[in-house]
Amino acid sequence: MEKVLPKPFDERELHQTIQMFLSRKWTDHNEEKLFFQVDPSIVTVFKESFSNSVREIREAFAASDSKRVSFVAHRLKSGAGYLRMQDLYQLLDRIEKVGEGLEPGNLRQLVEDLEKNFDRLETKKAA
Repeated sequence: MEKVLPKPFDERELHQTIQMFLSRKWTDHNEEKLFFQVDPSIVTVFKESFSNSVREIREAFAASDSKRVSFVAHRLKSGAGYLRMQDLYQLLDRIEKVGEGLEPGNLRQLVEDLEKNFDRLETKKAA
């Protein structure tokens, strides 16, 4: 952990810490580092959920059920956000919006991109 604020904390130190994190540029390296610093049981649950959700999205897309695709993407998005997987979060957000018809886009391509992310996650799981 980079910064710990013991209680009771100084307001000025809290402000400086928040500013430090808000000004940081999050890169793939930072995301990966944060992803694996989380409790391993949470990562395991997310990977299992991700696997099931990708399957569910594939099935919904094959059935031309864009509302269901959107619903499942929305459900999965919070876990990606919690784990600070920003690229995955943004992709799921886009799938959700395109599936709901809120934004134009190629849902097929977005689902393919999600599957590529799934394959990357599976590769990390095996490593």
